[in-house]
Amino acid sequence: FFYQNLDGLPQVRVRPSTAVILSSSETRLLCESNDTPFLSVAYWTHAGQRIELNPSIIEMHDNELHIFQFGDTAYTQPGAYACVVSTRYGLLESEPAMLSLPSKLLKI
Repeated sequence: FFYQNLDGLPQVRVRPSTAVILSSSETRLLCESNDTPFLSVAYWTHAGQRIELNPSIIEMHDNELHIFQFGDTAYTQPGAYACVVSTRYGLLESEPAMLSLPSKLLKI
């Protein structure tokens, strides 16, 4: 459910808003907007920097970002991910989603 900004710009968000990147798994982030029509995702950012897509590691499919994790090798970085969408108002950046790595359990 979206609320319109007072300035009338559409709201853009990423789902899920928080996620854990598990080893040997895939994480998918979905970019959504209450703007109709939803034109397209221009690009994704991590910590404010545009993400360079890399096949089989980090890919964009329509309005989804697919992040692949192999073993414990962190190709993908935890932190804030956001989508930048092209709308009739120009480019708008979403609220960021926070990705984190699993917390390591300390053995005593």
